[in-house]
Amino acid sequence: MSNIPLVNWPDNEGRYKVLQFYGPDNAPLLRFSHDVSSGNHSTILLGFADEFGVVTTYDDEGIPKLPDDSPYVLCGAGFCNLFPEGRMAIFNGCSSTYDRGISPKHVKDLASRVTGWRLF
Repeated sequence: MSNIPLVNWPDNEGRYKVLQFYGPDNAPLLRFSHDVSSGNHSTILLGFADEFGVVTTYDDEGIPKLPDDSPYVLCGAGFCNLFPEGRMAIFNGCSSTYDRGISPKHVKDLASRVTGWRLF
């Protein structure tokens, strides 16, 4: 996992949808939607699964999820107001798709591993 970035930071300022994960070594991983105007949390999860070679399953409503035996765990979902020039990210909100909000513990864990960024 050492060559895979903890975060896929977008280049542009804006409000993005995000998903928070923990990896097999308990590393906090954060994935953003591709752009500010589109995307949904399930699309982020499918992209994450593809990136890490995880086969997704689907719940009764057709929503993709990580399998129970996956080494990756979805721990939070919501939004991020991103300011790349100031290297600042403000997390808030929740995902109606995954019925969960931003994990403050994950934000704190991630902040201890990414340098030069202020995470709130």
